[in-house]
Amino acid sequence: MSSLQEMADCVSASTRRDINMAQLVGDEDGQVFVPTYDWHQFFKGLGRPFAGIKGLQHFYFDRERPSYCTAQVKIDGISTEKVVLTGLPDQPAPPEIPPPGLPRERREYLFQHVRLVIPS
Repeated sequence: MSSLQEMADCVSASTRRDINMAQLVGDEDGQVFVPTYDWHQFFKGLGRPFAGIKGLQHFYFDRERPSYCTAQVKIDGISTEKVVLTGLPDQPAPPEIPPPGLPRERREYLFQHVRLVIPS
């Protein structure tokens, strides 16, 4: 395989009924299809600990009550509601994080050793 798209096509074709559906988040040229945002800095200092979060599997947020989170172990199980934010951010959205790309050493290694076995 010579590209991310070829890998995605292989994954998508690996089952008969579209069970495996590959979704690229970017390509080799640096084009971003799914941007990443700096949510950690966006909510820094505004969050509260959520005791027992690892035992829960279903989480719901409501824009009418943005500081609250409702969680359940099972979809039809008993709900737990917690206050997860002590305030709201000043800005409407976090900044986007551009992909850093590969370090120079890694690019050189790939070019010198791996590129030799990849068809053009």
